[in-house]
Amino acid sequence: MKIAQVSTAVKQMDTVVQQNASLVEEALRRAGTRLRDLDVRIELGLQESVAHAVRAGYGVTFISRTSVEADLAAGSLVEARVDGLDLEREILLVRATGRTETRAARAFVEFARETLP
Repeated sequence: MKIAQVSTAVKQMDTVVQQNASLVEEALRRAGTRLRDLDVRIELGLQESVAHAVRAGYGVTFISRTSVEADLAAGSLVEARVDGLDLEREILLVRATGRTETRAARAFVEFARETLP
């Protein structure tokens, strides 16, 4: 599926977006379209709220794959790949400076380093 096809299709249906959708806005801009060109009908703050709205039939959305993996596996949502739309984000693991790291925090950091690419 090409970005032009998605743009045309999405303009014909409702779109659900998350607040602070800057990642999607930037990717769409690079692909030659704008978020405001889509028919955004609902703007929600949490990924689970967005996924729930889409499951309920309120439209389509751009959402993190990890937040809908169970829905994808169950077949309640389907993924549509979009040629020319590159959506990647950098997620950082941060902690406060000058504070003693707890055992739980240290265990989480070790888990993240071993598990995540």
